[in-house]
Amino acid sequence: PESAFWPAEEACSMWQLYGSVFFLALSYGWLHPTLNDPEMWQLERLACILKEFRASLLTLFLWFRQKGAVDCSAPGPPADIGIFIDFCSLPQQDPQRSIMRSPLEQQHFNSGLGIADVIYGHTSTTVIRITSVPPSEP
Repeated sequence: PESAFWPAEEACSMWQLYGSVFFLALSYGWLHPTLNDPEMWQLERLACILKEFRASLLTLFLWFRQKGAVDCSAPGPPADIGIFIDFCSLPQQDPQRSIMRSPLEQQHFNSGLGIADVIYGHTSTTVIRITSVPPSEP
């Protein structure tokens, strides 16, 4: 739903103010060519990680602030966090189910891929890497 997305201006403002305490990016291996996590195996792990991260926001805020990675004008930890998940953030397609990107969606997809390295490599991004896979995977 639209309510699950931060307005771009607000997200950028929060990222500028709080840096890595606010903005996270998920890195994980897709388990299926068109359905990234068909049995929600990785989603369960992500939910646990985010729960712990949110519970630690004050500690993280204070640590990053001491290191100069949080704007000194920030009044306290952010009320919430922003997370980039490629599957949710970029328009997807599934030819087997006749779901194809429109020309505009393709343009957005290409633009997103073009800056993914900035998202994952930025010093003000906390990257969560889920490297494990279900036991059923080769």
